[in-house]
Amino acid sequence: MQKTVVIPASLFKKMSKAAVAFDAFEEEMEDFVLSQSPEFIEKMRRARKDHLSGKTRSLRSLKKELCIE
Repeated sequence: MQKTVVIPASLFKKMSKAAVAFDAFEEEMEDFVLSQSPEFIEKMRRARKDHLSGKTRSLRSLKKELCIE
């Protein structure tokens, strides 16, 4: 048997604001954690160097390699 719970609009708005704030926190925390990883930073440097030197491939090629096409 399903029951409906009525939540006051003010409480729902607070919950929504908290959810948005948590999403922002989560994104910022992830960025911080990754910025503390020497392995990740080196991987990003190599990727940027490859990209700037033209070592890229098409999305179609990547999808085919990953068998998601």
